[in-house]
Amino acid sequence: MKDSITLYNHFHNGDIFFSRPIINLLKNYFNIDFYHNQNTPLFLDIPEINEFKGIPQNLKYTDHFIKTIENGMINTWIGQPGYINRINSGCSFENHMELTKEICNYFNIKITNYDDCLPEVNFENLPNFKLIEKIMLDYKQKFKKIVLISNGDVNSGQSPNFDFFPIIKNLSTLNSDVLFIITKPVDEINKNIVNIEKITNTYPDLLYISQISTYCDIIVGRASGPYCFTQLKNNLLDSNKTYISFNNDINEGRFYSNLKSKFVWSNNYEQENIIKTITNNLF
Repeated sequence: MKDSITLYNHFHNGDIFFSRPIINLLKNYFNIDFYHNQNTPLFLDIPEINEFKGIPQNLKYTDHFIKTIENGMINTWIGQPGYINRINSGCSFENHMELTKEICNYFNIKITNYDDCLPEVNFENLPNFKLIEKIMLDYKQKFKKIVLISNGDVNSGQSPNFDFFPIIKNLSTLNSDVLFIITKPVDEINKNIVNIEKITNTYPDLLYISQISTYCDIIVGRASGPYCFTQLKNNLLDSNKTYISFNNDINEGRFYSNLKSKFVWSNNYEQENIIKTITNNLF
């Protein structure tokens, strides 16, 4: 019978998603209770996790995991002292792995392959997996390319919030054979724009955004929660996939230094540059 352990993270959806390397290594040894302050469920695909919204007051976001681990509690936030700039700058996979390695060392859990630790989602465990699959395969038949744009606001300060509406309008008008799926609803402009909630029909839909991203040729974002949920092992290691990131730090947009997918980064937030950058990578 497995022992129980408590994981927690005080911060945003992306921070919680990037706890998955730790979870995937610990779930073989422990039953996991995970506490966070975001809308649940964010771990519907992992049956080994009991997920709770709301963090007990005794679990502080500033606590280093060594302070609490003897009581079976682990802070998974990359911002705890000692990790955010350990290997490179920002919330990169490499910095997350420094935290993951130290937690695993405490429990004598071996890590054999970094690629195996990249975030994954068990899509088959999602209730609407087959429906999403059918919808996306149909879109793949109808359009030359599929572009996923995380056009919602960024809460982390990793990029300024700018208006994506005129950018989406311009791109969709000039590229009628490309489907643009957007994570924040806008009024219908062109028939080749789909609000993602019409596909997922659920909330929170971040796990379904992960699934949808695997069918997309291009993923555009700014290190927001939906963009983070596309940073999957099968996307990052797909040489036919393109990530386009507009954010302050290249490491946070790229996430994994050894990714196989094409990666385009810019910290020029002028509308003209954003349209040009995406257009140049459509075909």
